[in-house]
Amino acid sequence: MSLLTENEKIIIQRLRQSPNGRNYLANVIDRDLSQARIRVDKTAKKAFILVERNYFNNLQQPDRLRIEQIVNWVTYVISISFSLVDMLEKCGFVSLRQADICDDIVTIGPGLSDENAHKFEIEDSKVVSQLVKYIDQVVTLSEAVDSF
Repeated sequence: MSLLTENEKIIIQRLRQSPNGRNYLANVIDRDLSQARIRVDKTAKKAFILVERNYFNNLQQPDRLRIEQIVNWVTYVISISFSLVDMLEKCGFVSLRQADICDDIVTIGPGLSDENAHKFEIEDSKVVSQLVKYIDQVVTLSEAVDSF
């Protein structure tokens, strides 16, 4: 019997299969950002979701519900991913270290420019603090994680 949910197993699998061996926590959530990206200002402790302006142009009318779904999904993925890693770190199954290059403002997700995006502030303080803490952390998983 597994102690992890299916979503948590997917997160661990993504950490193991990070591109170029770069096990940044940002790579876990990057795959879920097909129409959005995340910008974290670590100094100001603020985070934003940027949604492609072209996405709005393809709608007959602005679809507030769809935007809310994107924002909610991104927030969910952040929360579950970073909460899992936090728990595994406390149990000694992962180790974290700061990336070699650390910027005050970190942006992840597809390469749209600011001019082509609508910006939504993430207001959930727990999610923002998780992003500030983990956005540029490198993760090393122990083999014991597979026993879950």
